[in-house]
This record gives sequence, structure tokens and C-alpha cells, in this order.
Amino acid sequence: MTDSASGLSSVEMTQLLALLAKVQQPYTRDLAEALCGCMPVLAIEAIIMRGEGRKTEVLLLDRPDDDLHWRGQVCVPGSLLRTSDKMIEQVLERLARGEVLTPFASDKVIGYRLVTNSKGKRPSTFQLIHRVELASDPKSGKWYPVVALPQNLVATQADMIYAAAGITPNKNEDVREVVLPVTLLA
Repeated sequence: MTDSASGLSSVEMTQLLALLAKVQQPYTRDLAEALCGCMPVLAIEAIIMRGEGRKTEVLLLDRPDDDLHWRGQVCVPGSLLRTSDKMIEQVLERLARGEVLTPFASDKVIGYRLVTNSKGKRPSTFQLIHRVELASDPKSGKWYPVVALPQNLVATQADMIYAAAGITPNKNEDVREVVLPVTLLA
């Protein structure tokens, strides 16, 4: 008999739970992707900017060639919270060391949002959005004007960038469509 909520028979459910109990950290990419597809995950997004107002620039990174979802695109630094992380600061440190290659001088949570999985790209994700200041010039990435974001930007990130910059793009500026609004914190 199949449990209508999970789609698994009671025997399959027992087998799955027994296998999951054996899983050790760190997960393989395939296992992490499969598990993340089952429930929402927490992502920490680090928006790094310089300048003010309409002259603000944002640091964007190239997605790696082996990226499963956004190969050939650019994005703000970000990472999913891992079960081995004890604090969000560990995620930010991982981003500074592993993606930006430059220490963060400071960070502040500026907002959040829920990105639901509408196109099968990734699991539903609760994003905690940080505005980050760097301790020195970045050793990776490229600066882009916020009012002229590149066309190969991951589609759901333009609105985070506009919110972090505190701007509403003009229609005559080369702007990306705002897809998912951000709830800003005071």
C-alpha cells in the first residue's frame, strides 16, 4: 500500500529512512540535490557593492562550468546552509574564502524572501540577504553598474540587487525584470 503523502509504500519508506540514517557528511552533489528537492533550504546571499545611488556597482561572479543549474551565468556570491554549519557566519566565511577570495570587513542582513521552485531549477529556497563590505579589493568577480546588469545574470537576482542598492530602476535604464520582491528589514 502506498502512502499518498509521500508516494512510497511502507516498505520503501522503511528502506529510505534506514538508508538516510547511514548518510555521512559531506554529502555528494547528487545526494544534496536530491535531498534539497524534497524541502525548502536556506541560502545566504552576499551582495557586495560600491558607490551610491545610480552610480552603485555590484560584484558578480561567473558560475562554474560544472554548475548544474546556471552554467554560463553570473550571480552574487551565495551558498546554501549546510548541516555542518554551526552559524551563518560560517557560510559568510566560506563565501569570502571560496568565492570572493577576499575577507569581508562587515555584513548586515538587509532582507529576505522565499523563492519557490517554479521551473525545476532548484529547490524552494528561503534567502537571507546580506549587504557586505570587503576588507580589500576583490580577487575574483567583476563590477557591474546596478542600472546596467548583464543579460546573463541569474534571473531571480536582479530584484535583490536593486533592493540592496536602494534604487528603483527607470524604464530608460538597461534593467532586468523584477521577478521576486524582497522584504527589506528596517
